[in-house]
Amino acid sequence: MALTVALAASTVACGSDSKDETGATTSAPTATSSSTSSPAADPGTPSPSGTYEVGRVERTYVDEGRVTAAHGGQPEKPSRTLPTIVLYPAGKAGEGAEPLDGPWPLIVFSHGSTRAGVDYLATLEWWASAGYVVAAPNFPLSTTDVPGGTSYGDYENQTGDVAFVIDSVLADGGEVALSGLVDPEHIGLGGQSFGAITTLGTVAAACCADPRVKAATEFAGMWLPFSSGEELAPTASQVPILFVQGDEDPTIPYANGRAIWERIGAPGGFLTLVGSGHDGGFFLGGEEPLDKLVAEATLAFYDAHLKGDATGQQRLESVVADAGPEVAKFDPTPT
Repeated sequence: MALTVALAASTVACGSDSKDETGATTSAPTATSSSTSSPAADPGTPSPSGTYEVGRVERTYVDEGRVTAAHGGQPEKPSRTLPTIVLYPAGKAGEGAEPLDGPWPLIVFSHGSTRAGVDYLATLEWWASAGYVVAAPNFPLSTTDVPGGTSYGDYENQTGDVAFVIDSVLADGGEVALSGLVDPEHIGLGGQSFGAITTLGTVAAACCADPRVKAATEFAGMWLPFSSGEELAPTASQVPILFVQGDEDPTIPYANGRAIWERIGAPGGFLTLVGSGHDGGFFLGGEEPLDKLVAEATLAFYDAHLKGDATGQQRLESVVADAGPEVAKFDPTPT
């Protein structure tokens, strides 16, 4: 375990020079809505990105029942604090905008190490504007500028953070009440790099799988042992997972992503970004062609598994086919 986590420290550091591949920063461009007037809310129907304006609130969820471990010269803290951006379909765009009536499916997205939820804002808004509530927490020991640096042994605790954020959103009765806005029967996850490891654990690890999760996407991830070792949850092969990774990823070997996809054996598929590295395609939503491909493919996947869209899988495969084999390829099942 110690050796594996040490390896993670050298291979899962998302805030590397590869950030230059997309130029993504905390001020990444945001998706814009193409709608000129808000349509009637239709939470269960698949909709294109831009159908709805996107409202936004920022919450700070504090889990008093779990500690933040001492790390990098920093003392232990008695709780875990999770600043969280929540995006949702709204009648107009902006902070605190009045939400459209739900309930909408929920996606909880886990950032990579040295990142924050806001770094992925354009991609998250792509999903929200198509009819999803999206929550993006900042993890206490792996977000941007953590004193002492990222704790690469904290990934199992982050699975608990994801579950706590789901609990908190479902119970949130703030001025913009989220509690009635989310459909508790249609919850999905997403994550990149260290956040993808978190996502895989929350879906598939015997110790940590959350039975409320119905689908997940993971960007450039791999498997690390949890407290249950290599054991998979009994439901691991039943929850659809869409794996997305560049085949020239210098941070997490492409072969590692393929290996855990094959081992879990869940429906969903593996989307290869041909010639791409660790960060390309994940941050900028519709702002760049590769990012748009990923945003459209993942939306089709979520629609298939969180909104029951019978055309979702066909849409996903069409997006990849239209991009061409020099850009992307999709494997629905291991070969």
